[in-house]
Amino acid sequence: MSTCLSEVQENISISVVIISCERPDYLKLAVHSVLRQIHQPAEIIIIDDCSKANYQSTLQSFSDERIIYHRSEQRCGANSSRNKGIELSSGKVLAFLDDDDIWNETFLKQHYTEYLNNAEAVLCGYSVLGNPSKQQINLQIKVTEDELRKGNTFCGMSGFSALRDILLEIQFDNNLNNGQDWDLFVRITQQKRRFVNIPMPLFQYRKDLADGITSKAKTMTFTDSRIRLASAYKHREWLGESNFRQRVADQLLSFIVKKQNKLQWLFASIKLAGFLATFIALKKKLVNSS
Repeated sequence: MSTCLSEVQENISISVVIISCERPDYLKLAVHSVLRQIHQPAEIIIIDDCSKANYQSTLQSFSDERIIYHRSEQRCGANSSRNKGIELSSGKVLAFLDDDDIWNETFLKQHYTEYLNNAEAVLCGYSVLGNPSKQQINLQIKVTEDELRKGNTFCGMSGFSALRDILLEIQFDNNLNNGQDWDLFVRITQQKRRFVNIPMPLFQYRKDLADGITSKAKTMTFTDSRIRLASAYKHREWLGESNFRQRVADQLLSFIVKKQNKLQWLFASIKLAGFLATFIALKKKLVNSS
């Protein structure tokens, strides 16, 4: 299970894994952001999750032999797509990019530097695409279990990289439709890996897509809410009851300002998480929306 760090330092090749589904135009921008990197990757693996959209014109616009395109024969979801990318990759380090996000040109250089300093997994901050002054940056240098018990205060998958041998062992959980990034980060920290954070906005996150996680959360029904809570229930013992209740309340009250039937969501949170966790989560949501 241990990684030979001296070997990694001598040959740190980076594979980029981009997952895409029905968004060839966004994919084109994402790939361009990889090709503009100051530190270039060894390969760019595109996993198309059985899209009906035509990707040929996008793929033909690139004449780079490092690009590997794989189309799944059936729709399998983001986690399976990322796991397929891990399987097909050959780099010492894997860096992930969602098709709707864009890397800043120093992204791979900054991550690469951390691996030279013996990192085994890396996160970074981001800015919102089209609104660069709006940023999410965690100032912690080390990704810790205590910080992750508060939730994912770092970033999503477009800011994540890790040694390939870790990801072959700790793969993405195909049973989770939400919180899969947080779940993976938790399992990496549980193994006491050297997991570091770069407190800089190194990629641009595309917010409020019609088919994105944010939009789905806004329209989520009570029946679907259990799916959103699956990662919390998976790690309930590790979280501890107080942190578990807070995560449940935070998840249930996501985008509460824009939801219909607000009182029903509040009552559901009180029932599952308790009054205190619900009050804290509601206060936080209202402050963030103002």
